[in-house]
Amino acid sequence: QLISTKRRKVPVQSVIFIYSAAPTLVDTIEDEEFIDKLVKELNKATTESTANMDFESPDYELVFKSAKDKKILNIGYFKKVMYLGVKGRYWNEDEDLMYQVDLELPID
Repeated sequence: QLISTKRRKVPVQSVIFIYSAAPTLVDTIEDEEFIDKLVKELNKATTESTANMDFESPDYELVFKSAKDKKILNIGYFKKVMYLGVKGRYWNEDEDLMYQVDLELPID
C-alpha cells in the first residue's frame, strides 16, 4: 500500500531516518501509524512558498526510506513551530514549501 505526498508515493512500510545538521543520525521512526498520520497531514496541509524568505535551516532532516532502503522523500523539521507564511514544523527544500503541520516527532 502506498501513501502519496504531493509528488511522491510513500510505502506504508517505510522508515523515517532523522538527521541533525552534522549530518548525524539522531533517531529512527518505524511506527507505521505515525508515518501514515504524518504523510496524510502533509498531503492535506496548506502550504506556503518560502522561495523568497531568509530563515534558519531546520533542526533535523527527515529521510523517508522504503523497506528496501530506497530514499523516497527528504523534508526538514523544526523543533519549534515556525511561521513561514503558515505555522508549522515541516519544510520541503526541493519545492521551497512550508507545510502547515505541527505534528511533533515522537523523539526525545
